[in-house]
Order: sequence, then C-alpha cells, then structure tokens
Amino acid sequence: RDDRPQAIGRVQETVDTAVATMRDNMQMMAERDLQLHNVAGKSSEFGVSASKFSRGAVQLRRQQEWQRKKMCILVAATISLIAWAGAAYKVRLTPHLHVFMVVSAAAASTLALAAILIWCCCLRGNGFDAEDVPDGSPPAE
Repeated sequence: RDDRPQAIGRVQETVDTAVATMRDNMQMMAERDLQLHNVAGKSSEFGVSASKFSRGAVQLRRQQEWQRKKMCILVAATISLIAWAGAAYKVRLTPHLHVFMVVSAAAASTLALAAILIWCCCLRGNGFDAEDVPDGSPPAE
C-alpha cells in the first residue's frame, strides 16, 4: 500500500510535465501564428508597393518615350522650317513666289493633318488617351 501514493505522485509528476509541455507548445504555436500573420501582412504590403512601383515605372517609361518623340518632332520641325526659309529666300525675287506660297500652305495643311493622325494613333496605342493629354503633355501623377 505504500507504493500507491508514490505511484500516484509519479503519475501526477508525469501529468504535470505533460501539461507544462502542452502549455509551452500551445504558447509556441500562438507565437508562430502571430509571426505568420505578421509575415502575411508584410507580404500583402509588399505586393501593393510592388504594384505601385510597377505602375510608376510604366508611367515613367511612357513619359520618357513622349519626351523623345517631342524632341524628334521639334528637330524635324526646325529642319523643315530652315529648309522652307531657304527655299523662300531662293524664290523671293522670282515670279514663282506665289506658287511657292500656295504649295507651302498645302504642304503645311497636309503635315498638320498627318500630325493629328499620328497623334491619335501613336498616343492612344501607347496607353495615352486624348483626355489624359489635353495640353500636349503626357499625364503626370
């Protein structure tokens, strides 16, 4: 009969140890769950930031393309104007000045129409809409 209290004591110690281990495991599981929740939140925030960065990069690329196109247009217009001025200087004292002016006006009208068509096709094809570019400059965010 003496062994019975000792056996109960050993069983109680084993149960107490098992309960303590279970509590520790439950505490570690709760901490792990919290860490996983934090990682999931940070991952979501990172996804949002990556998306914003990607949109900003695309917009920056479009703005740079637009700047390059504007520079090409400006250079072409300057060269054309210089060529026109040179031709006008050559024919200024000839009887063909009137014909030159009529042909120049027709060419300027044709170029203006071509520029409008290019504007509509190229800019809309690159993601710009007419309402996004009311003053001739790319949209800014």
